[in-house]
Amino acid sequence: MKRSWLLVLALAACGPPETAVRVRVELAPEVVAQQLRFTGTTGGTLVFGPELRPETPAGTLQSGGELLVLLPDRLDQRELICGVGAMSGAQLVAWSQSSVRIQRGAEQECVVTLSARQQVPACGGCRESDGRCRKGDEDDRCGSGGSACTKCEHGAECKSGRCVD
Repeated sequence: MKRSWLLVLALAACGPPETAVRVRVELAPEVVAQQLRFTGTTGGTLVFGPELRPETPAGTLQSGGELLVLLPDRLDQRELICGVGAMSGAQLVAWSQSSVRIQRGAEQECVVTLSARQQVPACGGCRESDGRCRKGDEDDRCGSGGSACTKCEHGAECKSGRCVD
């Protein structure tokens, strides 16, 4: 069954024409994922994300999904790096990135292709949404075994990669 998804992140004021990027994800048939994590950076600064889509897993995703992100005009002519991670449960099973030059008042397409051939490096701690491995022992980045990093809530502390009260 094909599941399609689209989200618009409004990061700029309304009014045509919009400065935007459309992140299109191509999934190889061997990539089995129920959710995708999106990030966008320019000059090492996070511009959007991490965004998890769909918000609630609803079956295996198919290739061709898109995320439309409205961007501030001040990013004109900057290179945007679009990162996408394929998630199966809490595990990152594929990750890749692509780049595009932002153009004021125009929508640019950033195509990211995910395949099982793209090795996800081993991670004993937890993974950020952009694929980076963290120790997994911080209260705001807790996890182990390469799972997605989580934030410990309500006074809980991260101990050995788990949030405990």
